[in-house]
Amino acid sequence: WALAFALHELSTPEAMTKAWRTRREAPPAFLEGLAEMIGKTGEREAVAAVVESVAASGVTEAGETLLAALGAGLRAKKLTLAQAIPKEKLSPLLQLARETAADPKPDAARRARVLRLLALDGSDHSLAAIRALIADARAPDAVRQSAVAGLGSQEDAASLLLAQWATFSPAVKTTALTVLTARPERALALLQAIASGDAPKEDVPLGSARFLREHADAKVAELAAKIFPAPEAVDRAKIVKRYANSLKLTGDPARGALVYKNAGCITCHKAPNGEGFDVGPDLATFKTAGDASILANLFNPNAEVAPNYQAFAFSLANGESFTGIIAAEDRSDVTVRAAGGLERSFPRKEVRSMKGLRRSLMLEGLENALTEQDVADLLA
Repeated sequence: WALAFALHELSTPEAMTKAWRTRREAPPAFLEGLAEMIGKTGEREAVAAVVESVAASGVTEAGETLLAALGAGLRAKKLTLAQAIPKEKLSPLLQLARETAADPKPDAARRARVLRLLALDGSDHSLAAIRALIADARAPDAVRQSAVAGLGSQEDAASLLLAQWATFSPAVKTTALTVLTARPERALALLQAIASGDAPKEDVPLGSARFLREHADAKVAELAAKIFPAPEAVDRAKIVKRYANSLKLTGDPARGALVYKNAGCITCHKAPNGEGFDVGPDLATFKTAGDASILANLFNPNAEVAPNYQAFAFSLANGESFTGIIAAEDRSDVTVRAAGGLERSFPRKEVRSMKGLRRSLMLEGLENALTEQDVADLLA
């Protein structure tokens, strides 16, 4: 709250520029927020102050984060990095970012971070680096997920993602589904690939299938209803009771780690070792609630949903659709976070409709994928 208040007090480009130039003891979260705010102004002097400080210190991990935040702000202003930053200053920074993304030696988190920067650049060179990593089956999931997310604005996103579908892990498929279902023509391409047998229908979770059946585009909704008929209503409390014996079984933590990944828990819940994404409560929070509570949430996830985990469906003026939790918002912008950690920020004025879904992003139907022993292992 203190950081948000401090940023809110900076109401002019001049004040932001002054704060940036006197930032020595400022925490990283403040600087990232300030860089994005400066980008949203589009003021060249303010933007130059950020770029100059990053370039002067060499491109560090912190610098990459700041440039990405600046680029996100510029995008909200409908400007690209290339339009706001002189080529002689920007080119060396982007070249180093492309080299870092392609290099297997840096950790996956850093490579994913620079891919976000390359996506904001959107030049042919940067898009080529993104496409290469989408096609690289050896790349870590976090890297491929960031590359997939970076392809979101490209017209050929559907064909490229579906061509690589068989090489994607469950986590990468989750991110790809978010990108594919964001636009009606991509959603239709996904459904056609499933109908023709080029992609398994089992790869589409129940939540995504429901979203497609309820799609605003009539062609998408009609084909989705044929491929994914609405399931019969099930008494979720009875399912919880059916799995009660799991609480008595001895679980294996190693097998539980595999269940965490294979059942899709990793796409929304962060593990103590840093794996996973902050979309729902982290595993440490679940553990404090006790095994019986975890069991109930696994099979009846929408019985009680905290306000900060309520799902919303957004339709934008450009035809895109996005479903997720509200990660951040202010008077002018909204940031929505979907399964897989994929975030999308957009100005409120571009929102055509916003609908609260009265449920979380957690999928019902895990009883079709988990055995009692799987649950015991997951709880271990």
